Amino acid sequence: MYANNSKRSTNRFKKRRSEQIQLALIGVLIVAVILVERSIISAPKSSTQSQWLTAGTRMENIDDRAADKRMRLSGIAEGIAVQSLSLNTVNSAGVAAAQVVIPAITLVSSEGKTVDLPSVIGGDRSVVLQFVFTSCQNVCPIMVTTFSESQQFLARHQTQLVSISIDPTFDTPAKLQQYANRFGARVGIESDWMFLTGASRDIDQVKHAFDAIYSGSNKAHHKPVIYLKPEASEQWYVLDALSGVETFQEQVAVLLESR
Repeated sequence: MYANNSKRSTNRFKKRRSEQIQLALIGVLIVAVILVERSIISAPKSSTQSQWLTAGTRMENIDDRAADKRMRLSGIAEGIAVQSLSLNTVNSAGVAAAQVVIPAITLVSSEGKTVDLPSVIGGDRSVVLQFVFTSCQNVCPIMVTTFSESQQFLARHQTQLVSISIDPTFDTPAKLQQYANRFGARVGIESDWMFLTGASRDIDQVKHAFDAIYSGSNKAHHKPVIYLKPEASEQWYVLDALSGVETFQEQVAVLLESR
């Protein structure tokens, strides 16, 4: 009899223990579902999604590249406000546009060769241009990496890449070449990417032409933007240089193909 009572007691304990484990597992599952739902709701849109949605387009499936290309073209044509560079702003779509008067100056390449700036960036070829300096520790490496990782992509569009130093006193041609090598950049007059420096007064003229001036003497406060001029055009567009390589390439493709 004692053995039977002990056995029944053991069975009740096992049953109760099993029920407790089941309840605990159900609780964990419920918490997991709630956390997943919250993460989905609160997750930020991807840079590409936010860029184009704020341009006035509606994308049901942002990852369907084939389907959304036409909508991105529509966003460029209809949703992007044309602004002047002198406003010192880039609109919510990451793109502004304006005419730029290119100063008639010569700069010096990383090879130490004289370069006529209007001939390089003012012709019929499409151009992407950025202002950087080699001692920059924040945005410049990101901007140069964007060019480096996009060089092959831009070559398919026959685009000239130009990186202009805003620290000409320190950034000699040799330092620019070393800097380019750090990022695996294929640079030079015979290449599709040039790193340029020059006299301070000439660099200042270029900065003012592109409204790339910054307050105070801290060069790190320069605008993290990339300028793009399509083929056979005098129109320059301003892209957010920190939007990522993928978004940069998508915007370049749309701007060049929409013409």
